[in-house]
Amino acid sequence: MYKSPLLALCLGLSLPAYASQVITGDNISINYNSNGLWVNSATSSGLQISDDGVNYSDITFPGVAIQSIGVEYAVGASQFAYQGSVASASWTTTQEQNLSSGNTRSGAYSYTMGNLRVVRTDSWDVDGKAIRINWTLTNVGGSTMSNVRLVYLMDADVDYTVYNAAQGSTSMETFNDYLDANGDGTKDWVESVGVFSGWTAGYGLCSTTKASGGHTLNASADTDTALADGGGAQGDLAMHSKYVVGTLLPGGVSSFGMVFAWGTSATEARKNYGREAAQACGTCDWDRDGEQAVFCGGADCDDGDPAINTAATEVCDNVDNDCSGAVDDNAVDAPTWYADSDGDTYGNASSTTEQCFTAPSGYVADNTDCNDSVASIHPNATESCNGVDDDCDGSTDESGSVGETRWYRDSDGDTYGSSTSQLACNQPTGYVSRTSDCN
Repeated sequence: MYKSPLLALCLGLSLPAYASQVITGDNISINYNSNGLWVNSATSSGLQISDDGVNYSDITFPGVAIQSIGVEYAVGASQFAYQGSVASASWTTTQEQNLSSGNTRSGAYSYTMGNLRVVRTDSWDVDGKAIRINWTLTNVGGSTMSNVRLVYLMDADVDYTVYNAAQGSTSMETFNDYLDANGDGTKDWVESVGVFSGWTAGYGLCSTTKASGGHTLNASADTDTALADGGGAQGDLAMHSKYVVGTLLPGGVSSFGMVFAWGTSATEARKNYGREAAQACGTCDWDRDGEQAVFCGGADCDDGDPAINTAATEVCDNVDNDCSGAVDDNAVDAPTWYADSDGDTYGNASSTTEQCFTAPSGYVADNTDCNDSVASIHPNATESCNGVDDDCDGSTDESGSVGETRWYRDSDGDTYGSSTSQLACNQPTGYVSRTSDCN
């Protein structure tokens, strides 16, 4: 149950002081400060990302750590403004929670900003590269609030620890843009792209009727700060998401979502945003491929990529292209492999299977074995005088075979041969095994 900080003070109770928590997944780790921002000055750490689950790169705490929340609203003629950054916050944090469970990582914070209660919940899959951020704003006072607006910003220095530290550089500049990520005609994605690494972080804004985005140089949490479309230009800028809620009646509630996503390229980051859009934003066909996301009851297993759906063709790429539940099954470009039952590394052309990338156990790429039950018979074998086609050339005991006998020409048929001879596995016509015929 919600307890008013004012009530707590009137009753002589002390408000809780929240410790900083760390919540970690395979690709995202957040070092929260006591006000729920992704920057912790006590540990000099913040939002950390990893592409291997081992080495994490901090993108919010290099140099000057910047992440902020700003909320403003009016009650009658009175204006109220609340801002929080790394160092301090003008609001009261009333609750901190770690809601992680199973394969989901989640942190939640509740704030009191006058008579406005703000709850933010961050959730991400343990192996995911995107955070679903949900906001709930509640007017707990007795008067109508107007022009309610919220800004959430961060300076994502993606290159600082991913690339620059290894190069001995301290550049924090990125390519900055505000664009339409899924081609539906509305800008919904604010991104900062590492100048050297290409690693990308961004905000997916979900509701473009309430939200706008862009970049600023001064990283101000003032909700009236003008946001610029970076247009891909290079600079050390902070990326912003701004939501205009409008009017909140007494007891009124407004909820909205957004996504933070990152990737080792801008394309990957945008797709990671799209993959979370159904759950975070209620957008059921973000990639506009005609199929709804699984979260919405549809069959599209990856709503961040229009090339992945049940009508897609499965190819060898380590991806479930056709949403069959299996990766690279029945891929049209899968190579053919041939059974090698005798283990001589040569395969049987009449016994095949298809599989991507590597041969299944007991199969090889070659299909030239003429007898797959005898390991000594294959195209690279040595032909011997044994009545068998050892080297699979279509001939048996041909000239040059190991174990040939020398035969002598017997022109007069007296079973004695002359000095004229030849080597062969089998006795040629007109030849005998003895030589001593003087005529």
